[in-house]
Amino acid sequence: MELWSWTPTPDLPIVDEAVNDVLLKGGKKIRPLLVEMIATGLGVPDDQWKICARCVEWAHAATLSHDDVIDESKLRRDQPTLNAVVGNTRAVLTGDILLSRVIGELAALGNLGVLREMALAVEHLVTGEWLQLDARWNFEIDPVVLKKIAELKTGSLLAWASVAPGMLRGLETPDLEALRSFGVQSGRAFQLIDDLIDFLPTGGKPFAQDLREGLVNQAALRVFSHDRESERVLRAAFGEKFVPERFLKFSDLALKRMEIELRSEAGFHLQEASRSLQQLKPHFEKNSFRQLNEWLQQWEKRIV
Repeated sequence: MELWSWTPTPDLPIVDEAVNDVLLKGGKKIRPLLVEMIATGLGVPDDQWKICARCVEWAHAATLSHDDVIDESKLRRDQPTLNAVVGNTRAVLTGDILLSRVIGELAALGNLGVLREMALAVEHLVTGEWLQLDARWNFEIDPVVLKKIAELKTGSLLAWASVAPGMLRGLETPDLEALRSFGVQSGRAFQLIDDLIDFLPTGGKPFAQDLREGLVNQAALRVFSHDRESERVLRAAFGEKFVPERFLKFSDLALKRMEIELRSEAGFHLQEASRSLQQLKPHFEKNSFRQLNEWLQQWEKRIV
């Protein structure tokens, strides 16, 4: 059985199909795997960390279900989104059931701190989504706001996946904060690469999907700085709240420079994450510590 496996809902088999066949199908599953790597490295009992592993993936799946309704997205990872399959209302309700299951599982775990951290993570996710909603069709979005959105939407669950095993292990506050920093810095790097992939043919969704939906991401800002003509036409398109396909043409040089800059910035955040991890080395089993550092190094080279 996989770490994130969903247990059946007796009265609503359609929910089981929605969760297993759509929301939990595919994807990189980085959050439960991060829980596993940190927890096994710290010596957290299997029956405890496995609850956290599935809960963090269920929480992530719930936010995807809600986000795709808000964004009116029909594709994710080259597959139909849940709202495209069952409609908006059922997609929202499925997300609600996932979150309620997360609360129940973590409450049964008996660690109030872990449950409280999840509540804060979900609040941060919602805050990030709200800020992103306010940013829609705002061509002059402040880069600081974009970074804040990334930290809230992406960093929050990665931070939880990092901190929860430490709380179960009973680590002191300085070590927990080092784990939190590791998760936040990893989240910043992950979002930078995710924004980059929005402009790569390997991304599993339409090219420049965020711009099509009225969102300027961190990759788009870098492209505009190297392609002023594209910046000019897209500013006009944002004023009309519609981006024609013909406006999504960028110079190869601008795209290449953007990729170099984003991978470099992501590399900086991954180095910061690794630095935070060094503080925890005395608590980690040797091979697990090495595995976690190798996992970090892979992110800078992601193309999907």
